Amino acid sequence: MIVILGIRLEWNGLTLVYTADSQPSTFEAEQGTGADVFIHEIFASAEEFAHYNHMPIEAAYGVMEEHTTPAELGRVYTIAKPRLGVGMHFTLETTSSTRSSSAGERRTMAPCC
Repeated sequence: MIVILGIRLEWNGLTLVYTADSQPSTFEAEQGTGADVFIHEIFASAEEFAHYNHMPIEAAYGVMEEHTTPAELGRVYTIAKPRLGVGMHFTLETTSSTRSSSAGERRTMAPCC
């Protein structure tokens, strides 16, 4: 079972829509239609997630059942047409902080914004 958190706040003629970890849906897009700010979670593709975390692709696809890829978020925003669309979650980047991989590079999952 996938639980989705989403809220739509309207105040003084302004609208803010926020959705947490979820698969994209037309319902989310409809709730975000015409919003001034639409904040939606975004996650790396299953392939990227598997690569950076040295995990089987099958496991990464399991993680993606509760997340939205960049391409999917683009489709949601195309339907919703918010004034400002904000993708939030994390990016995959190589840095000198956090965990070491077997190849000696150090990686982190950092906030995207």
